[in-house]
Amino acid sequence: MVVEAADSILFEDDNGDLILSMTAYREFSAATNSSTIEDLIGHDVLNDDAEFIVFS
Repeated sequence: MVVEAADSILFEDDNGDLILSMTAYREFSAATNSSTIEDLIGHDVLNDDAEFIVFS
């Protein structure tokens, strides 16, 4: 199941992988002044140049 919404931060693809939209995540992080995912996986792990990050 793919949830397609322009403002979705995290969605699941047909394989069950989780896809993180970096644009939406950056907007969320700025609006909430938080770094939720980095707090979980560590800072400097996410590639800020990527459009999407896939967690499989």
